Amino acid sequence: MVEVRVNPGACGLKSIIKSSSRDKQNTKQNTFIEIISDCPDIQAMVRELSEVDAYEECFSHFGESKVYESAKKILQTRGLSRAVRYFKGY
Repeated sequence: MVEVRVNPGACGLKSIIKSSSRDKQNTKQNTFIEIISDCPDIQAMVRELSEVDAYEECFSHFGESKVYESAKKILQTRGLSRAVRYFKGY
């Protein structure tokens, strides 16, 4: 399991992103992502992104993933690229 703790700075609304895989493969059926956040915008993204294909998200072009599209709509310009970077591990 991988765990990332996000300390966003000015707003102080922390998030924890956890990812694990049953068989060490990056497939939708076997990879699980859990996001716990104090931020209402990130919570809205979590509700919208109930299921994503981890392999597709990690290896898609920067502006073409479901996570990016959700962040673009919900976060607008407030940390959009940062949200995608955390998910993709940049």
